[in-house]
Amino acid sequence: MSNTFAAPAGSARATLETFHVLPSDARIKTETVCTLLACSRTTLWRRVKEGAFPAPMREASNVIRWRVGDVRKHLASDAA
Repeated sequence: MSNTFAAPAGSARATLETFHVLPSDARIKTETVCTLLACSRTTLWRRVKEGAFPAPMREASNVIRWRVGDVRKHLASDAA
């Protein structure tokens, strides 16, 4: 019996586990971005409003996603 845990597909954990191999045009949920930045939704939206983080894409009236490439670029510039 294996002790490994497979995160449910589409979950923030599953996305984080594969973030490094996702294509740049893939889109991720707000929950995943908050986990990557270690911040709350409120902080994330404040950063977007201030121009300190890239704006998301609205895929539908209530569906918001960030492009993986935009998030990677921000993380790389933040680390420099």
